[in-house]
Amino acid sequence: MLFSKIVNYIKGYITVIIEGLFPERFINMCTRNNIPLRNIRRKDKTRVLADMNIRDFKNIRKISRKSRCRVHIVKKYGLPFFLRQYRKRKMLAVGILVFFAILYTLSQFVWIIEITGNEKITNEEILNCAREAGLYAGMKTSKVDSSEIKSHMMTNMDKISFVTINRNGATVHIDVREREEKREHFDNSVPTNIIAKESGVIESTLVQSGTAMVKKGDVVYSGQMLVSGAADSLPYGIKYSRSDAEIKARVWREKTAVLPAYTVEKIPTGKVKTSRKLKIFNFSVNLFIKNKILFEKSDILSYTKYITLGEGKILPVGIEVTTYTEYTEKRTELSEKELKEQLAAEMDKLCNDAEIVSRSFTKKDNTVTVVYECIADIAGEEEINDRREVSGG
Repeated sequence: MLFSKIVNYIKGYITVIIEGLFPERFINMCTRNNIPLRNIRRKDKTRVLADMNIRDFKNIRKISRKSRCRVHIVKKYGLPFFLRQYRKRKMLAVGILVFFAILYTLSQFVWIIEITGNEKITNEEILNCAREAGLYAGMKTSKVDSSEIKSHMMTNMDKISFVTINRNGATVHIDVREREEKREHFDNSVPTNIIAKESGVIESTLVQSGTAMVKKGDVVYSGQMLVSGAADSLPYGIKYSRSDAEIKARVWREKTAVLPAYTVEKIPTGKVKTSRKLKIFNFSVNLFIKNKILFEKSDILSYTKYITLGEGKILPVGIEVTTYTEYTEKRTELSEKELKEQLAAEMDKLCNDAEIVSRSFTKKDNTVTVVYECIADIAGEEEINDRREVSGG
């Protein structure tokens, strides 16, 4: 049904009105002469409307005389009449040709890069890796080498286990499979020592494996060995293993500031300016000739509105909008008390991994220092690289 309508539109058809005492005779004679009439409907007793092909209109003259009916064209439909209507408008034809030429040219470039299958890896990471391999929006579709891009991404992205690259017209589809993360576990085949991450006085030691080199009350320094992964075994010589221990120490952490100290507050002036650029692929063009921002100090917010085709398909054409919000700075001098409170807040964040025992402030000349006394786990792993023999796990 739809196909026949399309064919009739391309060939062209007309609606005619048949007038006479016996319009049915005209219809029957057209049927006998293989002249199809469609969509026949009666207007009144002596008039009938019908659709017919334009090429059959010349063949109904004899039938019209024999049936004593008059036939007139009411309306014309189809592509031939549309083209005839605009036959004198040459620029329209030129415009149509130019449109299809531009459409063909644009189809030779990559417009959309779709990414699926990623959950933890961001689209930006995948697009950056693909760009390094030579795939980007705006490149010629003929230069898309799927095997080379796939090989580069598999080599340079450890987080993916599989990737496929498919091109459909101006769209390139990247489907990735993320590598499953292995559960963290101790690899006993790698021998390690436990060293101090910072200086302090040992409070307690809990050694699961390895040989303890310090005890409670010992003063240790950053980088000093606390637990050794090497043990002397008489039958086999030195045996290396992985050390595992919790070493807690009393440590002192400090922070210093100089008076006078200031805080800087941003105060908006209420002046806002916006600039817009037309962005096509990686190129951008100012939409206004005067696009200068004369603010001395301003907060900048920039985003791009891309043209979307639905279902997450984004064309690399959009408007880049940048907003500048002017502000002035207000410097406020801190008192000694306010400076101490600021230092204490910073130290609280620094010592959130430890048990805070005490804190103290000292002032010398114009320098204020805060010292936190904490109990913290200072155990850190260091792989043994200079062993001569390894036996056992």
